[in-house]
Amino acid sequence: MSDVKSTDLLVEMVVGLIGIGAEIMNENNIIKEKIFYLILYLLILLIGVISLLRKRIAILVIPRSLVIEGKVAIVLSIIIIIFSTIGVISFLFY
Repeated sequence: MSDVKSTDLLVEMVVGLIGIGAEIMNENNIIKEKIFYLILYLLILLIGVISLLRKRIAILVIPRSLVIEGKVAIVLSIIIIIFSTIGVISFLFY
């Protein structure tokens, strides 16, 4: 059960960060936007790595969490890691 709560906490951090990002986009400050995207991609990468290590992904479904385990969770974690790594690499070379 602690695995689900820690993953849920990371997902809540991403949702909160998106809310902060909306305010940053209104300011039209390019440096703040780039830092925001880097933090967002790294946080999503962290979620993918933790999910891969635990072989479990918790998806928030109100009012409960849906937990995916096993090979499906490993494949989804790898997909998350690949796309967030592409985001970080594109950020560094942009």
